[in-house]
Amino acid sequence: MNWRQTDIEGVLIGSRPRFYDERGWFEEALSSRLCGHDQGTWLQLNTSLSHQNVVRGLHLQAQYPQAKWVWPVVGDIWDVVVDMRPGSPSFGRWFATKLSASQSHVIFIPKGCAHGFATLTEPAIVQYAVDAPYRPDDELVLRFDDPFFSIPWPVSRPVTSEKDRNGVLWAQLDFSKGYPRVSE
Repeated sequence: MNWRQTDIEGVLIGSRPRFYDERGWFEEALSSRLCGHDQGTWLQLNTSLSHQNVVRGLHLQAQYPQAKWVWPVVGDIWDVVVDMRPGSPSFGRWFATKLSASQSHVIFIPKGCAHGFATLTEPAIVQYAVDAPYRPDDELVLRFDDPFFSIPWPVSRPVTSEKDRNGVLWAQLDFSKGYPRVSE
């Protein structure tokens, strides 16, 4: 599999090979052989179904970050990653790309990056493999519509959760402890 490095250090995009025959197709969803290198132990596999125009994110585990593999199983999404790693050459920058189930797209998101997506189709089913447990008390939600980033989400009327609408702004964050936290 060929991986493409993005503008955010460590964020990789690729398409998994599919094997077709008269029955349909088969692909490996995730494996160290597929990745070309060991990315750690994958602890949990999550699946979400979202209707068209839903925006989920931008989510991050702050002190106990998670690395993620993300891919659509059904439909298309517009995937967004924000680098929140102090000291990273791409700190404070964002990257977005369309991921399509029909193209077997997958993205790797390293620890310390916030993640979110908008659904471009009805529906979109997305899977995420993560290498650390979810800790609700460690979750940080960065506002998807933060004017600091001015991310051009490709949906006219985003449908979001209350948690995502009430996320924090970049200007409210303190990185002095080496990870993001809300300023006091």
